[in-house]
Amino acid sequence: MAKIFALKCNLTRTRSRGGHEFFDIGFPMSAPFSPVGSILVVMKSSFLEKNRQSFQWGSIPDNGGVKYGFLSHLPSKSYKDYRLGYDDFLEVLRSFVSLDREEQLRVLRKQPSEHFCRLLQHKVHKQVIDGMLANPAEAARRVEFCLNSGFEVAEGDIVRVFVPNTYNAILNRDNMVLSKEKLVHYNPRYTVIQAMMASFDIRNWSV
Repeated sequence: MAKIFALKCNLTRTRSRGGHEFFDIGFPMSAPFSPVGSILVVMKSSFLEKNRQSFQWGSIPDNGGVKYGFLSHLPSKSYKDYRLGYDDFLEVLRSFVSLDREEQLRVLRKQPSEHFCRLLQHKVHKQVIDGMLANPAEAARRVEFCLNSGFEVAEGDIVRVFVPNTYNAILNRDNMVLSKEKLVHYNPRYTVIQAMMASFDIRNWSV
């Protein structure tokens, strides 16, 4: 799971002080925008488990995309109908974990997966599944969740943090709680997705 932060992030805060925050399962979306020059934090599933009290909802597809009319196969006024509670969202994640590695990678990359959609038949609306298979937009296959303010992040929850190498000055190294081994600097000429693929053996990725 991953989270893109604004460049003002200094990686020293371990508790959210803002409003709602949104997190991706898998790679960030590369379209309609390209996440160039972003800070991205890749986290383990333990982060979601320990912040259950902050959980607001999970969703397939991109809930904001439905709300603002970017996914025309779903009525925008019904965007809240596609939200899932904590237990239902965990069932979606368990369905993902049960897939073989090839299909897991398709889901992480927001590509159509018939196997994943079959597992979701009794968990999400039929219109959602139809869109996951037919709509070319990555947002139609986005698996996301929302936490309210107050969620906590420990270093043990973090796999990697990707930071543009031109913004090193924003990091307060004296107060940083993250080990250097987890910090990856990348050239912002490239997207953070490209940096992720270069840093990890994608075959060994997990949620």
